[in-house]
Amino acid sequence: YINDIHFMDFTDEPEKFISYNNGLSITVEDMEIKYLDNLEKIVEIKSISGMQIVNGGQTTATIREAYKKETT
Repeated sequence: YINDIHFMDFTDEPEKFISYNNGLSITVEDMEIKYLDNLEKIVEIKSISGMQIVNGGQTTATIREAYKKETT
């Protein structure tokens, strides 16, 4: 089962996680950022509201399962 493979890689070999997961795509209603450079290309996200995942459900589920394993 592919999520089992992802979960194992995330907890046992976190450096390989990005190879098996292509990230998340989200939409947000509002976002507050802080520019960290003079060219305004590097930002820090200060807050997000109204976030909705539109792609990346498998990645999200894998992270959630790893979190549950670590906190129980």
